Amino acid sequence: MARSSLALLAAVALLATGCATPPDPAPAPVVVAPIPKTYTCAQSRKAANEFMALPADSQLAILISDYSLERKELRAVHGLPDPVKCPPASPATS
Repeated sequence: MARSSLALLAAVALLATGCATPPDPAPAPVVVAPIPKTYTCAQSRKAANEFMALPADSQLAILISDYSLERKELRAVHGLPDPVKCPPASPATS
């Protein structure tokens, strides 16, 4: 009787290990994010000049700063480099 109990225990153990297999890994999430628009140096300079002219307590300045951070995060999501620094404006173009 002990032998049949041992055989039954072994059979149950073998069946139980089949239930212990790990589940298939979850598929990687799909990230859908827009690619940030690229601006010219002239556009960037004009925007910077307008930004600097805003009052210190401007809510618009806060929103623009948030937008800047979001653009940086979007570039990171897509593996894009930071934008190239624009050369200083010549006196004729500023």
